[in-house]
Amino acid sequence: LIKEQAPIVFLSQSGETADILSCLDFKLPFMFSLTNNQYSYLALNTESINIHAGKEIAVASTKSFVNQIYCFILGLNLDPSNIFISLISEKIAQHEKIKSLALSSKNFKNIFFTGKNYSFFIAQESSLKLKELSYIPCESFYSTEFKHGPLALIDEDSLVISLTYKEARSHHEIITRKGTSILWEANTLLESLSLSIFGQLFAYEIALLKNLNIDKPRNLAKSVTVQ
Repeated sequence: LIKEQAPIVFLSQSGETADILSCLDFKLPFMFSLTNNQYSYLALNTESINIHAGKEIAVASTKSFVNQIYCFILGLNLDPSNIFISLISEKIAQHEKIKSLALSSKNFKNIFFTGKNYSFFIAQESSLKLKELSYIPCESFYSTEFKHGPLALIDEDSLVISLTYKEARSHHEIITRKGTSILWEANTLLESLSLSIFGQLFAYEIALLKNLNIDKPRNLAKSVTVQ
C-alpha cells in the first residue's frame, strides 16, 4: 500500500522502538522522524526532527506526546494565531479542578473516554495514560459508536468522560443507566488537542491518590526493544 515516492513519518519518543525500526527495512527515499532522542537509531537513519521535550524519565511519555503534536501544528500551519500554547496554559491552570475530579473518580471500576473527529485521538491517549498509571480498566470509543455495544457495560461503577461537544443525548443515556458522565468540552481542532493535558493530569492525580509508582508503572518498559 506504500507508494515508493510517498513520504513516511515515524513518531517515537525514544527512537529505539523495535516495531518502528523494522519499518526502516523498506528503505524508501523520503523517511522522516519526530523523536526526543537525536542520537537514537531512528534519528540517525532518517531525516529527523528533534522535538526538544527534554529528558523524559517516566514510562508514560507526556512531554514528548504534546511536543510531537505541536510539531505537526507548526509544520501544517494549523495555528497561525499562535494560540495553542495559551490553550495548554489554560488547561494547566485548571490543575486544582482536575485534582477534585480525580478524587471523585478514583474508585470507579471502569472508565471510558469518548471523542469524535480529532478529539477521538485524545480520547485514545487519555485512556492509555489512565490505564498505564492507575491500573483502572479504561477504554476509548468513537462517540457515535458508544451506543453500539459499549453502552451495555455502563452501571453505577462506570464513568464516561466525553471530549465531544453537544453530547447531551449520550449524557442522558449514561445517566439513565446509573453511570456517571462528564464532559470536557472542545469545539475546535486546537482545543481538542490541548485536552491531552487534562488526560495526563487526570491519570497522574488518580495514580497519586492510589499511592502508585507514577514514573515506573508495573509490567511496562520505557522502550520496547523487542518485537
